[in-house]
Amino acid sequence: MSLPDKKLCFLLTVLIVDDHPINRSLLADQLKSIGFNIVLAEDGLIALDYVRQNNIDFIVLTDVNMPNLDGYGLTKLIREEGYAIPIVALTALMLWQKKSSVV
Repeated sequence: MSLPDKKLCFLLTVLIVDDHPINRSLLADQLKSIGFNIVLAEDGLIALDYVRQNNIDFIVLTDVNMPNLDGYGLTKLIREEGYAIPIVALTALMLWQKKSSVV
């Protein structure tokens, strides 16, 4: 598997949403090293505000379990507001009772 072309990565922004600062930093460092532009948000409310205010192409990487607005709620609101951006849910802990909520 090859890495994406850095010229193409510079055109994409990744919005990393995670309440844990170490997770945000780790993801940001990894994605920056292959050329992606990075925006950080510490919860779903901050991320939703960013989505609403920025009309650019980007990808959302969101933690599932966060205070204020979790990844499920963030995804639901982004879709309800008509945004068709790619959203990838990440978690260090899988809660089996919420497994049916994962889309």
